[in-house]
Amino acid sequence: MKRSLVVLVLTMFVASLTLTAQRGGGAGGRGGDPGGPANPFLGNSQAIDEGRDIYNRSCTTCHGPDGAGSEMGPALGAPARRYAQATDAQIFDAIKNGIPATQMPRFGGRLPDSDIWKVAAYIRGLRGTAIDAPAAGDVALGEQIFWGKGECGNCHVVKGKGGLVGPDLTNLAGTRKTTSIVDALTKPLHRVFGDGGAIPRILIPNTTYQPVRVTTADGKVVTGVLKNEDGYSLQVMGTDNQLHMFDRVKVKVVYETRTLMPTDYDKRLAPDEFKSLLAYLTRLHVPAPSAPLARGGGSPVGDYFVFVGSYTNPTPTTTSASKGIYGFRFDSTTGTLSPLGLAAETVNPAHVWAHPNGTFLYAANWETGDKIVGDTVSAFAIDHKTGTLNLLNKVSAHGDRANQVVLDPSGKVAITVTYNSGTVTAYGVEADGRLSEGFYTDQHAGEPLSPRQPGPRAHGVVFSKDSRFAYVAELGLDRVYSYRLDTARRTMTPFDPPYVSLKGGSGPRRLQLHPNGKFLYVNHETDSAVSVFEVNGGTLKEIQALSTLPADYKGNNSTAEIQIDAEGKFLYVTNRGHDTIAVYSVDPAKGTLTLIENVPSLGRTPRNITIDPTDEYLISANQGGENVVVFRIDHKTGHLTPTGSPQRVPQAGGLAFVKAQ
Repeated sequence: MKRSLVVLVLTMFVASLTLTAQRGGGAGGRGGDPGGPANPFLGNSQAIDEGRDIYNRSCTTCHGPDGAGSEMGPALGAPARRYAQATDAQIFDAIKNGIPATQMPRFGGRLPDSDIWKVAAYIRGLRGTAIDAPAAGDVALGEQIFWGKGECGNCHVVKGKGGLVGPDLTNLAGTRKTTSIVDALTKPLHRVFGDGGAIPRILIPNTTYQPVRVTTADGKVVTGVLKNEDGYSLQVMGTDNQLHMFDRVKVKVVYETRTLMPTDYDKRLAPDEFKSLLAYLTRLHVPAPSAPLARGGGSPVGDYFVFVGSYTNPTPTTTSASKGIYGFRFDSTTGTLSPLGLAAETVNPAHVWAHPNGTFLYAANWETGDKIVGDTVSAFAIDHKTGTLNLLNKVSAHGDRANQVVLDPSGKVAITVTYNSGTVTAYGVEADGRLSEGFYTDQHAGEPLSPRQPGPRAHGVVFSKDSRFAYVAELGLDRVYSYRLDTARRTMTPFDPPYVSLKGGSGPRRLQLHPNGKFLYVNHETDSAVSVFEVNGGTLKEIQALSTLPADYKGNNSTAEIQIDAEGKFLYVTNRGHDTIAVYSVDPAKGTLTLIENVPSLGRTPRNITIDPTDEYLISANQGGENVVVFRIDHKTGHLTPTGSPQRVPQAGGLAFVKAQ
């Protein structure tokens, strides 16, 4: 009886899709598309059937049967995606020529144009996701089953609540079709990579929630999914919803081929219970808000470029789908991103920073693999017509694992910091955008305050507004350093004493100054907190430290990035593990913080966030989720609301805005 219910649901849904496709209908109506040639197979049922056959041979590995989506590719009818809104001519072009900055290949040369038109005709009928036709059933009962008998909430988050082992399901119905959801609930080894369910050991971290079994030297076994792995460390979100961190060389890792997701819910639940659970799941949706009006009467469409760094080689022995820095057009009236493709091919541009004049872009190249030059800082000229980048020069980072590069507000000096070496290096910025060789390098040294810390690990830098001071976060020694800077003479001098110490095991990572310059905010990577310092002529005094996590959260976590809005009213910190953005209100007089809420980042491992120049939007680059997500800022509450569908960027890293000319 339970199996027959599943078959009935699948049969009814697939039948509705097939009928729509045969009619050549769906959202978008006619196939005679304005702005492009008409589909010669519009309404031709035989050609549409042939298009389905071609699709099944060529496209299901990534986009799933009937365009339902899979771990490799999105559902083809998701409401906010280009596929649902595209004309037949645009679909034809995407299939024939591929889509830049994605893993969508070009089929031109592999398929004749006539076959591509047939596939386009078939895809036209694949409109809508589960939210467009949610399953019938008792939604309230389904929600109870999700959190209770079904134990779904033990592994999955919905609206910031739940476990952390599996994907965030807050927008499940907005990105998947009902067939895909049913498959996940009922089919053992449902196709993840299109190879029958086996999960090969490739990208790390892995967007498919790679199951692993880790055995420590003392025989302890931890089962869970990979969060991050490199040549030095391993992070696993265990089935106990704890983030376990290991020394990579001291553990044995088995990469499992079976998903941790139970796939027999049709047997575990009674028919009415399964139906109700499906009704609940097919209504989990984050609607896109209506287009907001920008302050000051709005801005022209596509008025900014957004450049996104990435990790092309997440570890010394692995590669990702990324090729370097990716470009987008950003519309500040709607908060939407439009992909421009690869802006520059470069190795591991982990962090990017724009010159104040908007003409140049700089990147910290992490683990370049170059045994002679080592890690570098790269300078690029921006082509404002195409959004592409042209390399000007590269200079040594004077250490291993360059993780951030920042220019002072005058654009005369750049500073980079290195994680493995614990160095801070300053460069002159020439008029043509090129970087001079480093004019100052400081090698941090000292004994860690906690056995949790590895020793010198420089990880962040921020300048004062007048460019007279620079502050550097030293993660491995639990310190924040202060430096005096003369940008005209290109000199940099540490204070005496050169640093203030934080609590042992804090792990200070990144920094932000309040717009009034009186307070410095530093997020702690290791103990998931943020410190507030009073600033007096470059001298620092800690006045507050508080958590970035909800009081009832018991799992492990590490923070990554910190941002403050232009008015100094709200502060934001990313949590990797909890996979949220902590939102704080800022006391205007004291500079102290109050935690308001934690907003889901809508992607695993939010590594970087930045606020756009209009101060209306915050963008999160989610490395593990391999996407960038735009949120609108509520200036009364600080709350973040997603503006639409995330954009894919493999192994997303740093973010930078540049005004389009």
